[in-house]
Amino acid sequence: MNSFIGTSAAALQTQLKSSYFIGKQSQYLKIRSAFNKGQEQNRNRYLDEALTYPYIQPNTNFNLKWLVFDVDRDYNIAEIYDCNAPIPNFVVVNPENGHSHLWYGLNQAVYSQVQFKSSRPMQYAKAVYKALCKKLDADVHFNKVLCKNPIHEMWQTISLRKELYDLSELASHLDINWIDETPAKKRRFRTAAATITMEDVGQFSGADSGSRNSETFDYCRFKAYSHRRNTNCSEKELIDWTYALVKTVNASNRPSMDERECSQIAESIAVWTYANIDPVKAKEAMYDEADRERSLLVRQKKAAKKVKEIKKYLKKHPDASNREISRVLGDGFSTDTVNRAVKKIAAEKKAKAEKAAASRAEVVGVVPSDDPLSERFVNQVVKAVGLLGSPGITRLTN
Repeated sequence: MNSFIGTSAAALQTQLKSSYFIGKQSQYLKIRSAFNKGQEQNRNRYLDEALTYPYIQPNTNFNLKWLVFDVDRDYNIAEIYDCNAPIPNFVVVNPENGHSHLWYGLNQAVYSQVQFKSSRPMQYAKAVYKALCKKLDADVHFNKVLCKNPIHEMWQTISLRKELYDLSELASHLDINWIDETPAKKRRFRTAAATITMEDVGQFSGADSGSRNSETFDYCRFKAYSHRRNTNCSEKELIDWTYALVKTVNASNRPSMDERECSQIAESIAVWTYANIDPVKAKEAMYDEADRERSLLVRQKKAAKKVKEIKKYLKKHPDASNREISRVLGDGFSTDTVNRAVKKIAAEKKAKAEKAAASRAEVVGVVPSDDPLSERFVNQVVKAVGLLGSPGITRLTN
């Protein structure tokens, strides 16, 4: 049963739930949770349900509120004081082996959406995380997606501090300094006295990007995608194939990953790939020839309609450039689309002119070149009434 030391379960649960608040849409928020770090019921769930699982996602996909560190050894809390590290808000311990997760809360969340990934606050948070990870001697390859749930009965939770941290307060305990070069009116955070510029922070930030695990994951997942597209295999066969690939890649890693890490990476890649990518044979079976023909006909009609619109515009504005046409006609008329349509219109016009010239030559070829009256008669009378090629034309011009 969960043992809460220094706080109550209800208070901790209230604090944890409030950290996931993202505004009016919080009632629709889902976070990842699981029975273990593998694929056993590992999925997104509504917050109240997710908090009943042993492993949860510590932060939403919208902001960074908790800095969580993984200590894969029998951890003694006295180590925090020995290394002069900031005290975590609480420590979640596995009573079976002493492995722990250290949770540090931020009093102001850092936006972590894609558009904010390279923002100064996010870079600052990464710098603080990596420096603190080094000071605590925690696992630098911890992916921070699933952590021990501090309110679950499987773990022992020890509360050490109620107040949340500023990033600058955490940085003051670490071997990192910072220069905020933005104007004072635009600063979003205060920092300790600094000797390191933004360019120097690169050595601290990006703990994920160059890690051994992430490089192995990125290399193997693309191989698995290709294998899945070209092979109609079962899920188990794909997992086994991916695991063999990860083991082969891991043989060249220094230091290498253990069996558990290899298995987790391989299973994560294979399960997602099998669920989200269809092999070629399955795709061919999904669509018959009639479907392809109908789809082609729809695309051809849309293309013909666009050509017609461009012709109409060119008739009124013959000197318009392709870029101008694209800008005026708007959505669906990209520059490439207009370029192709204009070339098609020019080719059709040329073909029509050549056909007309050939038809005229066929009739006019038997008319003396010095007889403009006969030529005019053929063009204006004979051709107009559809007598081309009739015997009377030849006798007329002889």
